[in-house]
Amino acid sequence: NFSTGGGAPVACAQAPEIFFGSVLPTWQGASSVTVAIGSQVQLFAQVDYLGGSYIRASEISGPSITFRNSELAVLATDPILEGIRANTFDSRAQANTIRTGFAKLRDLSATYTFSTGLARKFGTTRMSVTASARNLWTVWRSQKELFGRRMKDPEVRLNGNFYAGDPGGLAANQQDVWPMARRFLVTLRMGL
Repeated sequence: NFSTGGGAPVACAQAPEIFFGSVLPTWQGASSVTVAIGSQVQLFAQVDYLGGSYIRASEISGPSITFRNSELAVLATDPILEGIRANTFDSRAQANTIRTGFAKLRDLSATYTFSTGLARKFGTTRMSVTASARNLWTVWRSQKELFGRRMKDPEVRLNGNFYAGDPGGLAANQQDVWPMARRFLVTLRMGL
């Protein structure tokens, strides 16, 4: 008795199970652009994107179901949340399933290549400096919040110790996580 949802209302006892979706993305990709300004300056940008996947965000169900200390849980005014809490033995799975599609400005960099004459003054044949940044901005999210609780980062899955042996996010749970770190780097390259 399995369904993808939709249809007329039925009593909970006769309702089929609902398939929310895959923990793996059903689509993904990346787009990048490189722009050269003259022979010495090069700019690069890359956007990664994926979607069609879901996770269980425990940081959403904890306040709404387990501890009942979120604003919606205390006020008990959201009919969907109250229905989940009243009719389900383990309602955490329903109260925290969230879409994880996103698009992120993954990489941004600028490279300056020094003239051969200036490179020789440093004892090299060529020299360049690159300033780069990673994970600067989440451009789009398929779902930002659920029951008034904001999801930290749709890309992050488990913390390092939550599931022993998890093969990299397939358990599809998000708990006690930090967003992807922004990184800034300056690189000096010299050729001999």
